[in-house]
Amino acid sequence: MIKKILIWMLIVSGLFDTLTFLIPQLYQFEINPIFIYTQNIFLVVLIKFIILASIIYLLLKYRPKNSCIWAYTLCFIVVYVTFFQILGGISNIVVANDYHTSEPGSVVPLESEEAVQSYATLQIIGFYLPMLLAIISFWFFEKIYLPKTII
Repeated sequence: MIKKILIWMLIVSGLFDTLTFLIPQLYQFEINPIFIYTQNIFLVVLIKFIILASIIYLLLKYRPKNSCIWAYTLCFIVVYVTFFQILGGISNIVVANDYHTSEPGSVVPLESEEAVQSYATLQIIGFYLPMLLAIISFWFFEKIYLPKTII
């Protein structure tokens, strides 16, 4: 049951993020490096849903053997990806609203280099660093408190 809830969270948040980006067609505000370098929105959407499908596949098929750390990491990724997709969708709505309600020229996109740097900083500080800290913390927890018979 919980796996189904996680899967639906991924799907719904992914659709929310994608639709709030595609419908207003304000692609000039995108900071995803794949889009900035290729200017191909469909490639970004394709990669996004391949990644989501891969996460869902792992969530359905992965079974821990000697350690729970990778199962924990997978659950962490699901929660974080869901959170960031919701945050992305909200951000898309805010940008579209600002763009359409502000004076022309007052809301401008970032330069490509600045956009890529912003994206990288967001990913490192908002996703990779917390994930690394959580994995290290869980590894210590698992080694200290979980007897081998549980795993």
